[in-house]
Amino acid sequence: MLFWVTIGVVLAVAVGLMALTVFNANQSDAAQPVELRFYKTQLSEIERDVERGLILPQEAERLKTEISRRILKVADHLGSKPPSELSKTWTIVAFVLAAALLAGGSITLYSKIGASGYQDMSRASRIAYAQELRKTRPSYAEAIAELGYSKNEPTSETNQALVTQLRETVARRPEDAQGHALLARVEAGLQNFHTAGLMQKRVIEIKGDAATIDELFDHADLMILAANGYVSPEAEKVLNRVLRRDPTHQAAQYYLGLMLAQNARPDQAFEIWNRLLRSSPQTSAWIEPIREQIEDLALAAGITNFELPPLAPAIEPNAGGPSAADVKAAEALSAQERMDMIKGMVSNLSQRLAEDGGPVTDWAKLIRALSVLGQREQALEIYKEAKDVFAQVPRDLEILQEAAKGVALLP
Repeated sequence: MLFWVTIGVVLAVAVGLMALTVFNANQSDAAQPVELRFYKTQLSEIERDVERGLILPQEAERLKTEISRRILKVADHLGSKPPSELSKTWTIVAFVLAAALLAGGSITLYSKIGASGYQDMSRASRIAYAQELRKTRPSYAEAIAELGYSKNEPTSETNQALVTQLRETVARRPEDAQGHALLARVEAGLQNFHTAGLMQKRVIEIKGDAATIDELFDHADLMILAANGYVSPEAEKVLNRVLRRDPTHQAAQYYLGLMLAQNARPDQAFEIWNRLLRSSPQTSAWIEPIREQIEDLALAAGITNFELPPLAPAIEPNAGGPSAADVKAAEALSAQERMDMIKGMVSNLSQRLAEDGGPVTDWAKLIRALSVLGQREQALEIYKEAKDVFAQVPRDLEILQEAAKGVALLP
């Protein structure tokens, strides 16, 4: 409310100043015909010229008489209607239109690019708001209930019979982890993600601590798909289990960033997604959705200088090292030729990481290779650069440190 009161006062002051300027001008000499204003100006100039001694008093009187005669002639042509009234109506119309444009245009523009009703919030208030939003967001069950869940069935009667049989068998065997896993895959294939998630959840319950990271992630993935991309508290809990066991799990990191973006923390979400964008293989499933959303996410985070990196071409599987044919060809080379070949491969690896990024194992490989070739200063620079790239992934930092210690770059 205070915002709109302030806006109203500012607009009122602006319109008032404009009215004061327009109507004062309309009542002044500025509203008179151009010829009259010109001749009156000449009369004033004559008086000043006399005072400065530029013309004689007799000449000044003659000039004033002539100018006065011309003023009377112009006044006769105007008739009885004063010049100020000739434009009074149009002045009022123009003022009303300008005032309406100023007020209406300002409000319309704000409604398009502003955030009507959104309170001004400090950084601490925004963080507190995000925490409360995350804490009170809908549960998985509430999200599913709101979406409305309907189960899909196979179109073929034969497949329908097989799926029905599998469902009945699994229902009779509540401790059959393999059967539940199979049914989860079948239901997911039918896009019954909610049912598939329930089956996958049961697999994890049966296996307990023996459940694999992939099985845990599949459970979170199915819940998120069932909720139409919404990362519920239950899905977040499973993702955290995945990341506790493997902090480098990039798919789980992507979903964690999505959860943060959905809960008013675009700054943290941008940090995660930007790192994934620059370190993940370009063929990763999360690269495309990140590229589609990260520019808007950067703006929401207050980052105005972000530039989307170009999409790198797919890298061949052996791009990071020599193929079997390369090894065989190297056997026929001299020692110097083999060294040149190795240097060329190291150079290619370095260029690829600089331009396209890559997994932490490739960065560690480059650090070791440069050290072996005697390029220790460059190896140290690569190590420092890699630390910045993987700064948020403790496990990757450990891999880099192990590589640097292995070649005595670090004590």
